[in-house]
Amino acid sequence: MYTMCLPMTRVGKLQRKSNLRGKRIVTVYRVGGGVECPLIFQDGGMTKLFDELKKVCTVRQVPNSVDEFTIEDKNDIDDDFDIPLATQSSGTQRPGATAVGAPSAGAALRMSSSGSTAPETAAAGAPHTKRRMLVSDGAGGGGSDDYVDPNDFRKELYAERPAGSAGASSTGPLSPSPSSSEGSAAAHSSGPASAKAATPAKAGMMKSLLSFGANLTQRGSKIAGNVIHSVTSVADDLMRDESSGSGGDFEVVEPIAHVEELVPTIAHLTHRKAMREKVSRVDWDAGFAVAASPPKEKRMDPPAFNRLREKAYFGGVEDGLRAELWAYLLELYPVTSSIAERDAIDVAMQREYETMKLQWVSLSEEQEKRHSGFRERKTAIEKDVIRTDRFLPEFAQDDSPKLRQLHDCLMTYAMYNFDLGYCQGCQGMSDIMAVMALLYHEEWKIFAMFRQMMSLKCEGNFRNDVKSNMEKQLQAVEALVRRFAPALHQHLERHHAHGMTFCFRWLLILFKREFSVAETMLLWDVLISSPYTPQFEVFVTGALLRGLSGQVVEQSLTYDELLKFANALSGNIPVKDVIILAQEFYEVVTAHVAWKERLQGLGGGSGGGQSAAANAG
Repeated sequence: MYTMCLPMTRVGKLQRKSNLRGKRIVTVYRVGGGVECPLIFQDGGMTKLFDELKKVCTVRQVPNSVDEFTIEDKNDIDDDFDIPLATQSSGTQRPGATAVGAPSAGAALRMSSSGSTAPETAAAGAPHTKRRMLVSDGAGGGGSDDYVDPNDFRKELYAERPAGSAGASSTGPLSPSPSSSEGSAAAHSSGPASAKAATPAKAGMMKSLLSFGANLTQRGSKIAGNVIHSVTSVADDLMRDESSGSGGDFEVVEPIAHVEELVPTIAHLTHRKAMREKVSRVDWDAGFAVAASPPKEKRMDPPAFNRLREKAYFGGVEDGLRAELWAYLLELYPVTSSIAERDAIDVAMQREYETMKLQWVSLSEEQEKRHSGFRERKTAIEKDVIRTDRFLPEFAQDDSPKLRQLHDCLMTYAMYNFDLGYCQGCQGMSDIMAVMALLYHEEWKIFAMFRQMMSLKCEGNFRNDVKSNMEKQLQAVEALVRRFAPALHQHLERHHAHGMTFCFRWLLILFKREFSVAETMLLWDVLISSPYTPQFEVFVTGALLRGLSGQVVEQSLTYDELLKFANALSGNIPVKDVIILAQEFYEVVTAHVAWKERLQGLGGGSGGGQSAAANAG
């Protein structure tokens, strides 16, 4: 236990980060560069700390950093732009690592390891101190105790450069003319009205400041490292003031928000192509009409079916046709099967289902007592069934027919695939079965379609050794993010989240909990009809992360916060936007892979057999 009491006049900067265990840490840097004991947040509270600080001072993000914040006085006058460049501060103030202002009320913050905070008041009459240039040794520890001499600064700013040096000129980067000096003095003497009148020149001044900072860095100036932060801070103030006025075009850094308040959003796709038309009944019947077979056999023409598959990928399937088309897409029926052959498949499936169902229904209580494996799976299924989609009217009642079908089909599948059984380590089988139960009426057909879906898309996701499939998918997602969203990947690495396990649920049940039932079925139209890759869900995940990367990086989400953020996707992003985003992302990836393969071909290499996601890395 420890208690730390520090006047806000002594606080220059706050820096947040996460340790290896995901705990949030705030490091307090004193004016002058000293460091206080770190504040470790075991059970949240970081947002509350920042809220308390905002009551007594201004908290601003440091430009080009989402984890560092400067502390400034709310009463500081932002229009006195030449103060950091030329005005000397009071000798009673200590220099520091950042630009800071002293609160006029002498506010202080008392912080203890127990998490309590309380404002305090310093001695009355403390002099009001505007922003000033301060010295930092750049080591993150104790800073220098020496001021930057404003005269030296003016020499760097206005003096002649050595003859023969790069970019040598008779004046410095901000060399003032006599008229500009007079204008500056007039601005100080005339008060706020003059300062307001000078606003149109702020954009040019900001560019000059940034150019000056770049020149100092290129020249290797002795004091460049000491003043560059102050120059950047002033430029940031100019950006904020211009953006708040009329006609401002500068971007303002977004404030840090509670993770519970963050709504996952991606840019509206009005500039992108819309989804195409859905596969209709007319399209479906035309596929049978062109087949070279007697009409009574009603066989699908394979080339026509390929065209229907591609159309379903780009536009989806009409609701009234989905159950029929999915039976072909999930290979319950062969494409070229006749009516008689499909009827025979139905009869065989129904008999097989009834036989397997009888195996567990006919178990006596004495048998069940001696069958621990069966008891465990039965208990797990019953727990999952009673909490699956109960908000839907079809599953709302405890004795509803659909809920009974859901239970019986899952029990039968556990008997059918006893090696896989029912995954107790991760929920999700009931979510996939629920979609089939809503789409089909006959219980045996629900089971048959679920079995096909598991076999072609999801079975590997539920094996006891999850690494056999889920880890491969997550690794593919990481490869896509590393190549096509590098800023996001660097952020995830800093927070030990680059394993992508925070989007585990997306891949496990194919985004079923992220969208409504109707939207899920539309997304599944695309997933199971994709003519280009059998794992299009990997590209959907990569595209989503790429689209959400701005929010994740700007808000500096940790692993725990990423889990909440990923689960908050439900109901906040239209599924059509996600589909378009994923299809365009897939085109970008395949174009990149084709380019790499051409380069390998020119160099005598070969990239055959590798997936697009693997080649993308």
